[in-house]
Amino acid sequence: MSEFSPVWRFMESRSGRGFLLHLSLCAVLSVAVGYGFYHFSLNWFKEHKSSEKIIALQLVDAFVTNYSAVRAQFGPGAPVPASFRAHAIEAFNKQNGDNSDFRLASVGRPGREIVTPPTDARMARTIEAFATTPNPKPVSELLDVNGEWVFRTVYPTLAREQSCVSCHNALQPDKAQWHLNDVIGAFAIDVPISPFLRTVVWQGTGIGLGLFLALALAGLTISLMHFRQLEALDASAAKLVAPKTFSITSSRTCRCRLPSRTRAIGAMSSSTGPPKPSSG
Repeated sequence: MSEFSPVWRFMESRSGRGFLLHLSLCAVLSVAVGYGFYHFSLNWFKEHKSSEKIIALQLVDAFVTNYSAVRAQFGPGAPVPASFRAHAIEAFNKQNGDNSDFRLASVGRPGREIVTPPTDARMARTIEAFATTPNPKPVSELLDVNGEWVFRTVYPTLAREQSCVSCHNALQPDKAQWHLNDVIGAFAIDVPISPFLRTVVWQGTGIGLGLFLALALAGLTISLMHFRQLEALDASAAKLVAPKTFSITSSRTCRCRLPSRTRAIGAMSSSTGPPKPSSG
């Protein structure tokens, strides 16, 4: 236990208690910085990726709208815009492969789709919300789809051309009729985000841990310096007190010995007595 006594003395000292408090504050600060980095990175990803996906979907929508306007020029054998869009997206996804981080789909409204229905209930609710909202805007959100986190952007598709309205009504004569600017479906992009989340978690953990170790080391250095200064002051005070105690004890010892010596000398004098006078 003797080799650990300096450690225990430090931990029980005022410097040690201050160091423990410093560690607690460092832990709180490090967790806050790590979480802040994770939150900032996630928001940055959502903002930038959302704008990128929306621009891409606007470009696709512009192509399809333009095709709808000029489709009559290609004759009656030209595919309808919905089929043209679906085949183009199918070719795009096939070119990227099944392991692509970019999954594009063109879906119709639930129950009124021509080719592709919504892939899940959440997408169906989002498209129906577009249909009941004036001037609908794209929606981007993080979702857990079949146990996998994805970043989904849904862009509403509107019937902007009369040719598009007429085509949909001709394909679905037994259903409610479409009108200009009706929401007829949506483009959806699903981007798997689990690898990105794992990377950000590791980075945030590393930043928080690195900050904690740096602050803890700085606090330990300062606390040890303070502890050694206090020990040096205590040692100096002990050295100053020791000579004073010794001098006081010595003087008391001398005063106690003086009466005993005096009594001894007096006893020797009385035993010998005064000198006797000579007889002649």
